[in-house]
Order: sequence, then structure tokens, then C-alpha cells
Amino acid sequence: MAKGKRMKVRTGARTASKVQQKDLISNAKKLRKDPSLLMPKCVGECRKCPFKKLLNQLERVASFADEEKRLIKFSKSGDQLVRAYAAALLLAHEGKIPYLAVARFPFGEVAYAIRGKVRKEKLIGVQHFNEPLWRMLAFMDFVKTSKINLFSTKARLYCTGSSSKPPKEYLEEVWSIIKYPLKREEDIWHSESLDPFEVRDSLSSGDSYLRIKWVGAGVIIGISQKALKDNANIFGVLTQQIAGPELNSEFDVSVIFKMDCDSECADCPSKTQIELDFKKKKAYFTGALSDLALFTLHANIQNETIMEAQKPVYILESHCFGNDLDSFIDSMKPTREEKVALKAVLSGVGGSVLAKKTTPSKLLAGYWPEWGSSAINAVVGDSELAEQIFKEYDITNIAPSQILIEADMRLKKQALSSVLPSYNFLPPLAKYADEVARVFKIAGKDEAVRVVDRHGAKDTKIKSVAHAFLQSMGADAGKAWQFSDTEIDYAHFLKEFTDLLLEAEPSEYHEALERLLSATGSTEKIEKA
Repeated sequence: MAKGKRMKVRTGARTASKVQQKDLISNAKKLRKDPSLLMPKCVGECRKCPFKKLLNQLERVASFADEEKRLIKFSKSGDQLVRAYAAALLLAHEGKIPYLAVARFPFGEVAYAIRGKVRKEKLIGVQHFNEPLWRMLAFMDFVKTSKINLFSTKARLYCTGSSSKPPKEYLEEVWSIIKYPLKREEDIWHSESLDPFEVRDSLSSGDSYLRIKWVGAGVIIGISQKALKDNANIFGVLTQQIAGPELNSEFDVSVIFKMDCDSECADCPSKTQIELDFKKKKAYFTGALSDLALFTLHANIQNETIMEAQKPVYILESHCFGNDLDSFIDSMKPTREEKVALKAVLSGVGGSVLAKKTTPSKLLAGYWPEWGSSAINAVVGDSELAEQIFKEYDITNIAPSQILIEADMRLKKQALSSVLPSYNFLPPLAKYADEVARVFKIAGKDEAVRVVDRHGAKDTKIKSVAHAFLQSMGADAGKAWQFSDTEIDYAHFLKEFTDLLLEAEPSEYHEALERLLSATGSTEKIEKA
């Protein structure tokens, strides 16, 4: 909780509900019977307790609990906390609260009753003395003037005086509300994947992690990178119900960054831990950064330092491949075309590469406007064809990987067209078989199966040829419903001929097509162009 400054608080007003009235009046009656309920429990050693005199003043006010005029007077002059206490006794005396004010803080909003001339923080702290967060507002000025440390639990408020060591009750409560599944080994709280002794010594032979040393508590916390959340700030959890004169200095926050190295590089900068940036640390302490955001920002700085090395360095997430470009590309599991294109592009660009969660196609897209033609040329080995395809496709509509596949298909089509026979005219059945066979040889099984699936033919013989092709390609499972029993039986006979056509060398292609046509009972002749 912030100290030393008045927090900006927005206020409003509303009609008090019966539940709110009941709770606030009940609290006021408890304080009327025992004003010491408001006081922190002292567990420290102070030469002079700042609360003894205050308690005497509260007890004096309590002695006039049934005298409304005296309570009103007490609520308008003197110590602010004593005024707030007198205002609470007025609530108990009146027995009703028609209207409540509402104060909105960065950490929530709270309703309270306005009585006397009292600062709202004091009124809230006294009227909500039984709530861990709100009760602390009543004592924030003591933290500044008396240099004391306060710890608020569900049960009560503790004062440790000048010592910043939290009471065991506070530690046990915090341990129970931390969102992360941490193991506890002595005074080290850590993710299961981390070695507690490495966390203690700011080392890592495994995962990277966020490390927090709580000086006053003698506790060290290590949360692995994989466990960090973007909706959590563990510093806020630990300190939300603490007030102390130098709270931030009680916590040493650092990121222990471990790069997974796939190569042995001399003087690797990843082995040197960089201090957390002051501004980022400050943003984290104020809650502007989450645990994950703080880690990510610092990891980026660490990565940038590695990237500044004189030799090219290739990094994928937290995995560094040094200057091994092939291993870097292979780690993304590229297709043949993607691998060839990436190697050509990255070798041409030069310099280091830092890739986050990505695919080969997405990585290529970043270089495409300047290097797309070179990427295509690396696949097809034909600069004119590469430039033609580069100009033809827009990567806002089609991914680079698809463009490379299309380029490879065109290359194969050109190559096959030069060696396979061409025809000026083919009868329907032969034309269909020729289309399926050519697509199979150019683009492979999957594309050929798609051609068959789109056949839409009504001719029984063509449908039998279609099923025969599916059998030859091992793709007939689950598709029998599209064919009659007669068509399927005939397809079993034709499979021998579709096998021959799909496997035929260019010199054998024409004869294989003729044999398939003849096997269907056709007497038509086909001639090469």
C-alpha cells in the first residue's frame, strides 16, 4: 500500500442498504465496548509505542459514548483518528445511516458514513476496522511519522515497530492466497521445476524465472517462466496489506534469464545476467506491469544484448542456435520449399534473427516485400518464373508457403509438359484419366485425390475409373457411398490399369493411357499432338 502521499480518491454518494447499515453500526457498537479492537497488536520492540497515548484518548471518548453532544465535539477537533472514533460512536448512538459516501481507490471502492470533520481515510479505517485492507488507512500517517511497519491479516492488524520482519501469522496467510502453485523448502518458495538452491543463489541450469527476495521476511521466491501469469503481480499480493517506511527497498526483484544454447559460442553474452531496468521495476511495484509482462520486457532486453554480437546469431523464443542457420531453420519444422527459401533469404539478409512464436511462413512474410522473388527463385531455380510468380501473388491474400508450393508445382508442370505427351483431343474418359494422372505427378497424392473428389461425373464408367484411382492412391476408405456396387466392382478390375498410369515413366505414359481406355471397353483411339 502506498505511503507518504495522499492517494487520489474519487468519491460519490448512495443510499445505504440495510446490510451496509447493519454492518457499520455493528462495527461501531463493538468499538464502543472495546476501543482496543482498533489498535494494532504490538509484536515488535519499540522504545516508545506510538499507540499507548492514542488508546488512552479513545478510552476517554468511549466514556462519553451515550452523550451525543460530547461525541459531536470530539468528532470536530483534535487528533484525526480520535475524531474518526468519535464519529463511529455517533453511528452506534444514532442507530441508523440514511446515506453513505463511496470512496474509490486504485485497489477497490468502499462505502462509509460521514460524520464530524474527519479525513475520509480515517473514517474508512475506523468504520471498517475488521477488514484487512481498509483498516490500514487509519494508520498510514503513523507509518510516516513514527517509521513503523504494519501487517494486516484477516484476524487483526500487527505492528512490528522499526522491524520489517512480518509476523508468522501474516506469512501463513500470504502463503495461502498466492495464485502460483509453489513448493516451500525452508525459506525458499519456488515452482516445482526450479531447484530451490539455485533460486537461493540466483542461478539456473534449467528454466528462466522471476526471483523476488523479501529481505525483511528472509524469504526468496522463484516462479518459472512457464508458470508466470499476465493477470498476476505477486509483489502486489505480498504487499497489499503491508505498510512500511521503505517498503519497496524490502523487495529485491530480478529476472534470472536462461538461454537454451544449442551451440558453444565463446564469450556468449547470454551467460551474463543484466540488472532489471529501474523504470520497469518501478512500474512493476506500482502494479502497471504483471509478473509475465515484467519478465517478457526484461527477456527482450537480454535477447537484444545477445543480438548485438558481431557474428550472426539465430534465436527462436529462448532457444539460441548461435550461428547455425540450418539448425535454426530445422527447429521450425519447415517443408522442403520453406527450408530452401528461408536459407536463401536469411543468408542474403545477413545479421542476427530473433523469432518469437512463429512458423516458417510467418517468418518469410516479414522479409517478403524485399526478398520474396529471391525466396521463390531458390525453390524453382528460374529467375524469370520467380519474378512472374512474385508479382502475381499478394501475401495479404495468400501465405508465402502457399506461393512456394504453387511455384514448385509450376516448375514440375513445365518439366512434365516437356516430356509427357500432349494431346489436341481426348475423349471424356481419357481426358479425365489424363487430368488425374498429371496432377498426381505434378502435385502429389493429396491434390490428385481432391481432383477425384470433385469429379461430379454421372457416367458409370468414369465413376468406376475415379474409384479405381482412389484405390490406387489408397484413398478409397469411407467413400464407397458415392459409388454403386457395380461401379466399385468394376473399379477393382480397373485398378491394375490406373496403377500403371500413375507409375508410368514419360516414355510409357501414352501406352498406359491407351490401355486404361481399352480396359473400360472403349474402342476409341487417341493420338499425340
